[in-house]
Amino acid sequence: MAKTKRYLKLGRFTVTSRTLGTGKRTYQLARLEKTALKRPGLIFALAITAASAGLFWSFQDLIYEHEVPFFFVPQIVATLITSRIAILVVQSKALGSEVAAIGLYGRLARVRAAIDEALEDLAERESKSHMAADDDD
Repeated sequence: MAKTKRYLKLGRFTVTSRTLGTGKRTYQLARLEKTALKRPGLIFALAITAASAGLFWSFQDLIYEHEVPFFFVPQIVATLITSRIAILVVQSKALGSEVAAIGLYGRLARVRAAIDEALEDLAERESKSHMAADDDD
């Protein structure tokens, strides 16, 4: 049996040649087909920011100078926060599509890169084993 290789250990996340551990759940890489990293809140924050800017420009002649920050500061803060938050989604035929983790975008991007690398290595090992089995026949 081949030795298990560790691709990443980052806080509660562990990616090895066989598993993805999230702290709450462990997934077998052999069963995973696809991973995705999404920022669902960012679209809504940008839409609200755009709507707020539109309202500001429509009613700017009625708005006092000291009221201007109330139009933009909350939206800018929300956009910055939601741009840093992401969800890691794993997909397989057995599980369907499932949220594996919610966290900071940078951290989850590193986890996803490690998963993708491990999945590529797994596919390569499987193709080599199939070639070796075909050669034995």
